[in-house]
Amino acid sequence: MTKITTAITMCLVAITLNAQHLTSFEGENGKYGFKDVKTKKIVIPAKYDVVEEFYGVLANVCLNQKCGFIDITGKEVIPLKYDYTDIFYDGLANVRLNGKSGFVDITGKEVIPLKYDDANIFYKGLAAVKLNEKWGYINKTGKEVISFKYDVAGNFYQELAMVHLNNKWGYVDTTGKVAIPIKYELAHNFDEGRALVKLKGKTFYIDKTGKEVK
Repeated sequence: MTKITTAITMCLVAITLNAQHLTSFEGENGKYGFKDVKTKKIVIPAKYDVVEEFYGVLANVCLNQKCGFIDITGKEVIPLKYDYTDIFYDGLANVRLNGKSGFVDITGKEVIPLKYDDANIFYKGLAAVKLNEKWGYINKTGKEVISFKYDVAGNFYQELAMVHLNNKWGYVDTTGKVAIPIKYELAHNFDEGRALVKLKGKTFYIDKTGKEVK
């Protein structure tokens, strides 16, 4: 690691730690801002209609039905111009404007164009997005890596994601391979190596191979 890279990393760590010392509050005017957790001193005045807690170095805020991101000093790093903004995952945030979704990085650059009908968060380099009424997956460059063919597609949990096709649920892996057949009436995300599913009226748990387990 170079000295420059080390310095940048240390700077980001320091900023993140400072962000953790801030918490949102509601002012007497009904607006929201941020104050220091320990001293209760107001750091960012209550002027926003909606805020989310700092996640990393930025916080999601909205004013007059437009959303963007601020840093720990209150500077609007990403302008409040979007109809919707999600928090950052995997270095990118889902943003929405005029009915279309795309992704920005922490500098505000639109790294993936706002062309999708809907989008989920990035997780381990992949995000489910909707285009022309079908869902598929893209990587962080915007390249399609899993075809747009599903009626619904979820986020990846423990390397598998739920997908819905022809009124049935199943699971795909990060390569797009159907890892567990699309045959279930209901399905849930994997947690600790198992997922709750329903088949022929029976509800039970399966492991990551699709085998029924306790």
